[in-house]
Amino acid sequence: MAEDVRSYIIETILSFQTLCTCITTTIGQYIYAYYLETYPIPSNSTSNYTTINYFSLTKFKDYNNKCIEGDTSSTKDAQAWAQERSADLFFWTNLYSSCPIIIMTYILSLYISTLGKRFVLILPMIGGFAQFVIWLTIIYFHLPEYWWYIAAIINGLSGSISVLSFILTLIITDNTIDSDLSSRFVRLGAIQTGLSSIATLAIGYYIEWRGFTDLYWMGLGFELLSIFIGIFIFKSSNSTNINERTPLLTSINENEFNEFSSNSCSQFFQICTVFRCNRRTQKKSTSLFLTLFSNIFYTLASSTFAPFLWFLLNAPFCMTSRDIGNYSALAAISYAILSLLGMQALTNIGASDAIICLISHIFFFGSTLWLAFANYSWELYAGLLLSAFSGYQGSLTLSMMSKWLEPHERSHAFAFVTEINTIITLFGTALFNYIYARTVVNNRNLTLFIGAGLCIIPSILNLWLFLVTRKMSEEDLRPLSETETEPAPIRLRNNGLPPHAGDAACIIIPSRSLTTSLRTPVLNRSRTDIDDAIAELLLFADKPISTNQLIQAICRLMVNDQRYVPVLVGSSLKNIGVPTLLDAIVNYLPSARIIPTSSSNTDTLMYIFKTIHDRQKQPLSFARVYSGSVKKRMVLTNARTNEREQINKVFLPFADNMEDIDEIRAGSIAVLSGFKEASSGDILVSNRKSTIATHLNDLKQQYPFLPDPGLEAPPPVFFCTIETYSESTQKQLDFALKNIKREDPSLRVRIDDQTGQTILLGMGELHIDIIRDRLKREYDLETYLGPLNVNYRETPRKSTQQTIVWNSSINEKHATISITLSIEPIISQDKKIISFSQIQIVRSDEQNFENLKKEHVEAINHGIRLALSTGLIKGTEVVNIHVKLHDLQLTGFISPALYSAAASDCVRACLRHADCTLLQPMMRVDVTMSKSTLESLPNELWLIIFSYLSSFDLCQTFLYINNTRIQSLLTSIHHYLNVNFIHYDQLHLWLNSDQNHRNRFTNMIDTVVLNYSCACQTLLEYWEKTFNETDQSNVLFASIKRLVVLQAEYRPYSLIQPILAPLVSTSNTLQYLHLIFTKRTYDYFKILSDLIAYRVSVHTMILEVEQGMI
Repeated sequence: MAEDVRSYIIETILSFQTLCTCITTTIGQYIYAYYLETYPIPSNSTSNYTTINYFSLTKFKDYNNKCIEGDTSSTKDAQAWAQERSADLFFWTNLYSSCPIIIMTYILSLYISTLGKRFVLILPMIGGFAQFVIWLTIIYFHLPEYWWYIAAIINGLSGSISVLSFILTLIITDNTIDSDLSSRFVRLGAIQTGLSSIATLAIGYYIEWRGFTDLYWMGLGFELLSIFIGIFIFKSSNSTNINERTPLLTSINENEFNEFSSNSCSQFFQICTVFRCNRRTQKKSTSLFLTLFSNIFYTLASSTFAPFLWFLLNAPFCMTSRDIGNYSALAAISYAILSLLGMQALTNIGASDAIICLISHIFFFGSTLWLAFANYSWELYAGLLLSAFSGYQGSLTLSMMSKWLEPHERSHAFAFVTEINTIITLFGTALFNYIYARTVVNNRNLTLFIGAGLCIIPSILNLWLFLVTRKMSEEDLRPLSETETEPAPIRLRNNGLPPHAGDAACIIIPSRSLTTSLRTPVLNRSRTDIDDAIAELLLFADKPISTNQLIQAICRLMVNDQRYVPVLVGSSLKNIGVPTLLDAIVNYLPSARIIPTSSSNTDTLMYIFKTIHDRQKQPLSFARVYSGSVKKRMVLTNARTNEREQINKVFLPFADNMEDIDEIRAGSIAVLSGFKEASSGDILVSNRKSTIATHLNDLKQQYPFLPDPGLEAPPPVFFCTIETYSESTQKQLDFALKNIKREDPSLRVRIDDQTGQTILLGMGELHIDIIRDRLKREYDLETYLGPLNVNYRETPRKSTQQTIVWNSSINEKHATISITLSIEPIISQDKKIISFSQIQIVRSDEQNFENLKKEHVEAINHGIRLALSTGLIKGTEVVNIHVKLHDLQLTGFISPALYSAAASDCVRACLRHADCTLLQPMMRVDVTMSKSTLESLPNELWLIIFSYLSSFDLCQTFLYINNTRIQSLLTSIHHYLNVNFIHYDQLHLWLNSDQNHRNRFTNMIDTVVLNYSCACQTLLEYWEKTFNETDQSNVLFASIKRLVVLQAEYRPYSLIQPILAPLVSTSNTLQYLHLIFTKRTYDYFKILSDLIAYRVSVHTMILEVEQGMI
């Protein structure tokens, strides 16, 4: 509904402003009539000038009848004089109004988000209203000529009508996909032109009937109606778009501009940086500049038609207002119809925007020359058939530029284009009016010749643009047969290890149309082995693989093998990739109908995937029903807690509204109320036997999409204390946190046992801020957050054993407990965090713990957990620890609380002697880049990435990356590490030797810091040619720790000798040696003997023949 209201309001304002523009264009005819009828006729003329008729141009024609006959020089002299005076007046008018228009257009378009769209819309209308008022005052009171200049200045201070067009362009662009932008702009221009044609036709006849004065009163009324609509009907919410809320973000090498500064000059500079300094590909930048300059020269060429009115009024045409109205109306109608037909025809044959603009300039050139040589009225009308196809550049410029820009850049780019168009139009209008005024007597066709000549420049630019975009499209839509020749991407990993076998593979889908985005990632040779159907089509199909086949392949990968997950690239904040996300939900997510169901099993089974808290309906759970049905007052069992839950009401969601229903069946999503403890991730069943583990496994085999009960949230990263400003609201805070915790399982809430403070543990700083904001917005609770701390972990470095004796006296009854515990660090190979679960009891001959009961063990475990929850360094959890119970001596009655207290004190005593250390949160990051991306990425960005990594592994694809670029990168890394004292646990740099770039390769090895390890991947042939005995003294190889040799072959002499010769002098220790043989021609024992003979220690050695490991 909001879209329709916005459309109607904008169309109404556009209609009124189109009518006002048509009325404004008649001012040239009025001024020409005024000068023509005040022409000082010679004394021998048959007419004596007595009065000035301000309204009738035809009266002059009928008065002396010389314009029709065209046989006297008096008429020609009068026309030339009137045209010269009119052109001069328009020249000075444009000159005076140019500066205010340029300044106000810039200010309004730049500060549209601050001033508001309603104000920016209304201001040009107010300027038009004031202009009509001054014109009527000049007509009625016969004011001097300088009042025309005052009217132009006032209109310029309102920003002109171009600002309104700028706002409409923003709204259209934000609500139209890229593929429809071109046709949308052309269609809008055709509608506007059609309306102006009808208005122009009616205005021509109206001037003949009533004159100019009543027409300007009518324009005054239209402006008032537009202002009324803009003030009382138009609302800023009707046209909210992302562009006006998103700050400009440009990067100029090291500098970043995140928001506008207060200086207007720097703001204009930042707008210019959208075109010049943003990080985009070279071809996109070239396309952007070509489109911009094409539009500039097209606008300048179009300005040559500024004096075209005097061209029509002059001999031999000598048109009246009615004739001009007929011609303008026919021109507008032909433009509206023929331009749409031409656009449709060019689109159907597959012409790009650049080709369409090139064809448009050819028609512009032809129609302009046709009009220049026209001598009869029918030739003018015949020229309309050509001129209808000459305006595509103006309609498509913003559409073309939006394709090379990011959505958050469009507002600033459109402001820049609007400003440039305004400057060029004002400059061209004034210039060509001046030229026409000086050449009307001798050569009135000169301005048209200049326009035709200027049109050659944008024609050349669009041809260049076509060639650039053609190459770009060839790279983006590379055929399937060419994908195997592309170099493999460069992978940047933060741990120097290959991905785990169990990790989910990602199929990246960018925010483009499905046809172009799915083809490259799925049809790549490295991906065809994951789907047999696609592999068969790739090898044997003659026709190209369709998009539907790709979608089906991805669905099979998700359904049958859940290790593959589509990853869509986009941003909801910037409105990038949202349509692709919606399409992916429909295409990739499995339907409930494909889940197998059993006719014998009619039990209810549903999965709660979201929980929210409603003030009126209390907790609401969103659940998907897999089998059976869900009814009101139904009792289900929670498979996680084995507790019974009753459903109060069943709702069917429709956006924000919920319909109360009695029953919902399998395959649907329901909203349920009444649950006491059920939270997100729980599975509810109607059959109580389903909670048994074995039966639950049977259910998972029947329903492969069914996850395990409960959501396993990752461990929290940040924590802080949270308090209310009043103790009376503490219960409300506990209730609110309990509800939010049910909705968000990643939130942890803990009560400190020593201080009693409430502690929030979340996934990040933003997560904690959102929780606080929700408490204020949803529960009206003002809270105070303590300092935000990183949720470190502590772990012991060495084992220790301690004994604690605990004495207690209650009611004169003495009790003593002596407990001996030991702690040992757990070394995890995969670097996982292992929390304490339970104590290990060490039984011996002296102590077998026969009298130790189960509840006592639970009490000891509770005390140990309490001690490990607050470490000694930062008070964080102690992990990767193993606790053993060696001895327990009891005297008197010992309560479970004493067991916990003694165990807690004993564990703290052990930690004080265990040399504990901090564990920082780590994150695995895989960055995949193509060759072109690596070469264009600045070193400054690389260094930012390096500063966040603990280890570094750069794998270079064999012989595809420019070694000069790698050397420059290594130099920056070397300098950055030394200056900032950054230490990596591992630094693996995979280099490839090339016999043509021997010096570069050796220099790169020299550049690597010797404290780290350098890995090398090379062909055996290149290795031998690159590193011979003469080069050994000049190259340092101590940093080479991992070596991969490709295409190894059997040698009658030692194979290891040429491989390890460069490493012998450094007494190197290889961590990893991988030899890949072309054939099974090797002697395993000979290789081992060579390693021993050359005294090179190898920790791990892998021998491989083609595709098989030995």
